[in-house]
Amino acid sequence: MLNALKSWRASALAAAVVVPVAALAAPPETQEVFGEIEIEGTGFFERPQFAGQERHAASIAGKATLLLEWQDGDLAFEFTPFGRVDEADDDRTHFDIRALKVDWATGPWSFTAGADTVFWGKTEAVHLVDIINQTDQVEDLDDEDRLGQPMLRASYIGDVDLGVSGFYGLGRDPAFFFDGQNLRPFYELISQLGLDAQYTSDATLWKAEAIGRFDQKNARFQEENFLAATAGLEHTLFGVQGSNADLGLILEYAVDSRLDDASTVFQNDLILGARLALNDEADTTLLLTSAIDAESTEMSMRLEASRRVAEDFTVSVESQAFFNTDKNGLASSIRQDSFLRVKLTYFFGAD
Repeated sequence: MLNALKSWRASALAAAVVVPVAALAAPPETQEVFGEIEIEGTGFFERPQFAGQERHAASIAGKATLLLEWQDGDLAFEFTPFGRVDEADDDRTHFDIRALKVDWATGPWSFTAGADTVFWGKTEAVHLVDIINQTDQVEDLDDEDRLGQPMLRASYIGDVDLGVSGFYGLGRDPAFFFDGQNLRPFYELISQLGLDAQYTSDATLWKAEAIGRFDQKNARFQEENFLAATAGLEHTLFGVQGSNADLGLILEYAVDSRLDDASTVFQNDLILGARLALNDEADTTLLLTSAIDAESTEMSMRLEASRRVAEDFTVSVESQAFFNTDKNGLASSIRQDSFLRVKLTYFFGAD
């Protein structure tokens, strides 16, 4: 039985490699090039906290995707480079490959080989189990942008409401140490077990994520195993005031067993939010969230809004503000970085 199982696994692996490689030699049945170009302006509400920081900044960014498909779309090759040039911050001028991969679907299975970005998790504000891709904090502070990561992936096709995950490798959240002159990041080998779940009850989504992480240093640069969890709900009010608009009300709570020694700002926090979708022709949306530390009363607020202003153009606004920030806390270095950002994005090549 064991030999048969090993033989089946070897055959499946060989098929996952040989079949798509052989098909890639043929001319693609369809090919597309699409992407977006973005012009961005950022202004900060307060004077810079550190020397060398600018009060205002402008940048231009773009990404394009080359998509080739065979076998009626069951086999696909995708290449997506991304780049940004920032006139005020040289460190924010960067280039990355978000995807360079082959996808192959056969029966109930799908396979991916190459560099890609994937998302694990359910909750709105804190993404505990989402550890595969490195967070691109050069792009934004919202923990939404990800760097491409080399991977091999196999899954069942379809929506899954319960996820169990395991990870071993370099941690994505660095510990920091002082070398006598500078504060430097330190990435170490860690292990993580994760669980994420979502349950739909009429107009309410119940969400939860939990992790156990091992062999990672805390904010005091001491190795400490820990547990962390976030849970909550999003309740949607459909057709507000007899209109086409839907309003989602968000309530979540995040806790980290390390508390004050945690290397994250979400150690004992209440998250409140509202998501408004006007469901109009311009696809107008707005998301407002606020995180409040239950112990120190530190608070941050974030606004994201977007609206299509022409067939291929979208205007979006982002703003984040920090209040009552502890000067000795993890957020002390960004306490004067409250900002307003406006983006104009042009989409090309999409149907």
